[in-house]
Amino acid sequence: MKKFILFLLFISNFSFSQMIREKVFYSEPITNNNVLRIYLDAEKYINNKNQVYVRPMTKVEYSLIDYSYETFVTTLSFNLSPISANGNIEVKYSPFFFIEIPLGIIAGTGWFNEPFGNGIGIYSNFYEENNKENVYTKESFTKVYLKYYISTKFIFNFDFITTYFNQTLYYRYFLGTKKDSDVWLYENVPDNLKYFRYNYEFFIGFNLPLLLNRIGIFFKSDYDIQHFGESKVNDGGWGSDIPVTRFGLDFTAGRKLILDFILTWGNEPNYLENYGNNLILKERKIRQDVPEYWFLREVSLILSYKF
Repeated sequence: MKKFILFLLFISNFSFSQMIREKVFYSEPITNNNVLRIYLDAEKYINNKNQVYVRPMTKVEYSLIDYSYETFVTTLSFNLSPISANGNIEVKYSPFFFIEIPLGIIAGTGWFNEPFGNGIGIYSNFYEENNKENVYTKESFTKVYLKYYISTKFIFNFDFITTYFNQTLYYRYFLGTKKDSDVWLYENVPDNLKYFRYNYEFFIGFNLPLLLNRIGIFFKSDYDIQHFGESKVNDGGWGSDIPVTRFGLDFTAGRKLILDFILTWGNEPNYLENYGNNLILKERKIRQDVPEYWFLREVSLILSYKF
């Protein structure tokens, strides 16, 4: 039992999500519900010594949801982790029952916490221009993360199947950087640039009358459209045209108190020897014969309670 509790405390990021509710695959019902969520997650990634290890994350998030208007829903969310704090305001327009158009902004900052990692950091060459080593600074509250987004979501609910397709255009920025080419880290996730990105997501869930409410399958792919042609695989670059891709299974149980258990597989760029994660992003060189590889990246638990 003690080992199990320690495991739950340890597993605690879809790599580009700052709010827990971005990871939740069901839609909120049209009622005046506020939601409290607890998020535990473990994700594998490659460090600057080309070693695989687990990045933990745990968060608590509270969302205030206002359904005062028939076609507009406003959501205000805040979350806190051991290395970061984020806020999100979103207005969602639903002209028809099967279409949602969210528009929102996320702002956050972070700090360094030894057991959980680095909330914010920037490449060492930010302070030493000639430094090519892949090392991030450990800072606290010195920089601010910003994300602006607009989405379109098509939802279809049937007796036994729930499915949706979602696409999002968003812009990410790190207040405190000097130029667009500065590379930064947020919530342990490295290799971020100031950029426009586009992602799409498909989900299909099979509704069950048993202990499990639903078993779902999802697929997500995220593209750096601003730097897409900057350093392509076929040009021997660092792989600016490789999307971040994730797919997996979501097991959901409960109605008012909801538990999601999520298994996520994903890709990782495959670099040439001595030109990989030991170097800063733009000095790396991708393997053209096998530009990426795939593995089970992430295990997540999300506990949601509706008030």
